[in-house]
Amino acid sequence: MDKNITILVPGQGEERELHDMAIRPGNTVLEALRQAGIQHPNQFILEDGSGNQFVAGQNFYDVAQNGEKYYAVQDRARVGAR
Repeated sequence: MDKNITILVPGQGEERELHDMAIRPGNTVLEALRQAGIQHPNQFILEDGSGNQFVAGQNFYDVAQNGEKYYAVQDRARVGAR
């Protein structure tokens, strides 16, 4: 069964873009970030409204709550890394 979620992606300035999507069993955080259209998804993680963070290879379907919003935020450990 799919879970319907929303990912808020940084836009220009203070704006954010909303991406409503369905995720399937086994979907990872990285796959959800790609589905949201983020150009460099490896540089981001997802965060829920409580501050819980979810990383690229993590099975996102298992931790995501149906109908919830998640925020794409820069992964400070990876920004600037080569």
